[in-house]
This record gives sequence, C-alpha cells and structure tokens, in this order.
Amino acid sequence: PAITDEVNYGKYLVQGVAQCFACHSASFEKMNEMEPAKSDGYMGGGNGVLDHDRKPVYSANITMDKETGIGKWTKEDFVKAVRMMQRPDGKNLRYPMEPYQQFSEAEVGCIYEYLKTVPTLNHKVDRQWN
Repeated sequence: PAITDEVNYGKYLVQGVAQCFACHSASFEKMNEMEPAKSDGYMGGGNGVLDHDRKPVYSANITMDKETGIGKWTKEDFVKAVRMMQRPDGKNLRYPMEPYQQFSEAEVGCIYEYLKTVPTLNHKVDRQWN
C-alpha cells in the first residue's frame, strides 16, 4: 500500500516487513504466520526470549491499552522508542529490541496508526528493568 494509506501501510510493516507481531504476541508456538492478527495475544506481548546473559525477557504489550500497553504514548513517543530505543519515561528499550532507524519517522508513524486499530488487550507483562 501507499505510505499515504497510513493504517494499511503500518499493517504491512507490522505483519510483513518487520514482523513485529511475532515477538509482540503471546508465543512463537501460537503464532499464525498466514493470518498474523489471529496469533494468540496479538500485539499484547508476553512472548519470551533470552537476553545476552541467558535471562528471560518478555515482549511488551504494544496495544493501545492505557494501563498495560502504550495507550498513553503519543505518536512521537512511539517513533522515538522504535527508532532511538528510548521510552517516554527516559529508559532504554531492552534487547532483543533494536533500533529501527532504517524506517523513517513517517513509516514508524504508520505503524502507530495501525496499532490504534488493533483491539486493546489488558495484559500486564513482567517488564522488570535491571
């Protein structure tokens, strides 16, 4: 889709190019690659991987839930987090997330616009910061 179709372009990036849904859903085992939005816990986080010290890190809920997700973030907050690895509270995002500087601010903004259309999940993920 054209980048001017922000929601569909964001969906294209989330489900196809960057495949954000894979990590930001409930588990790799219950992921639906053919129909990503049908993945268990789609964009609600909780999928675990090991960090460099072999400690578990669980993906964040990036639905627009205001309590457990990114519902209080502005588009600018989200763009800064994705491109520069910095959350609105000033803390850095953790591995395995890496900066997506290959995406323009406009492209990351499209992801944000798409996420606004994804059903919110009230799902608190253990996001302890060492």
